[in-house]
Amino acid sequence: MKTNGFGLKRLACLLMGLLLLSGGSRADERPTFYSNPFTLNGQPLFNYDAFTLNSRGVLALVEGNPASAQCKPVRFRAYLRRAGVVVQRGPSDPILAVYSVQLHEVLKYALPGDELVIDPVDPAHDQAKRVIRLKAFAWLIPKPNPDGC
Repeated sequence: MKTNGFGLKRLACLLMGLLLLSGGSRADERPTFYSNPFTLNGQPLFNYDAFTLNSRGVLALVEGNPASAQCKPVRFRAYLRRAGVVVQRGPSDPILAVYSVQLHEVLKYALPGDELVIDPVDPAHDQAKRVIRLKAFAWLIPKPNPDGC
């Protein structure tokens, strides 16, 4: 009996095409984060340069557009780092996972030059990790928001 090699090639091409059209497995997809995936008091945070030792408000990390109601909260850790060593006082804790944090509670123990580390809990969200060097105060007028307001 003679096998038809052309039919097997067709079947393989058809299966590959279906796999590509299906988009693969959802488990392989990474979450979508905007360039600034943080909110401060429920509003998108556009300027990390404005962080000082006296910053106030509720900081949260979100997946998706931080300006939309469809954004999803993401658990994270917020802690201070001084000269490469974690400052573990109050809510500055590299183990404590939260959906939001009061900045003044974490920054209460900060000194100029310390780093505020915002580290998502889920490894799939690693792209949202930020390390912000803290200053005593903002030297320049904060940059305007991208929408011009």
